[in-house]
Amino acid sequence: AIASYTDIRATRIPNWLSLPVLLLGIVHAVATEGGTGLLDAIGGSAIAGGLFILAYAINKGGGGDAKLMLGLGAWLGVDLSVILLAAVTAAGFLESMVAITIRGGIRDVPIVLLSTMMGVLRVFQKSPATGGDGGSDSNPDGPEGARSRPKHWIPFAPAILAGTILTWIWDATGGFS
Repeated sequence: AIASYTDIRATRIPNWLSLPVLLLGIVHAVATEGGTGLLDAIGGSAIAGGLFILAYAINKGGGGDAKLMLGLGAWLGVDLSVILLAAVTAAGFLESMVAITIRGGIRDVPIVLLSTMMGVLRVFQKSPATGGDGGSDSNPDGPEGARSRPKHWIPFAPAILAGTILTWIWDATGGFS
């Protein structure tokens, strides 16, 4: 919840929040399961945070999201990190569709989906690492001290929160079993 607040307010998930989640998740896994727990925590971190790290590397954005997902993966382990990734993806998609609809109306959804797919393809042709502009189309409408927000920016921490809650419910109710 704190990560959602800071992401919405200042376009950041601070290290003081995400890094202890990762560190304590690993410590807990080792303390309760030993070496097996460590491997499960590392695997969970890789599954939950891997795509987010890739997105960060390509687009130069979402580093806080990636670190938070790494930490959640350490706490949840391999099996639940797969569920977490699916739940966060679904929640993020829903959040994006609601934001697009509110900002431009339902008619903009197909246009935004197509332009996003084309943008993903262009990333592999000209990413910030290879000379792309890294999203210079910005709109500095955040609070004082926050970094400027890219045009059409949507905070992702609320989707991570929703996906985490869905994962906990999944686990508590027995999932597929």
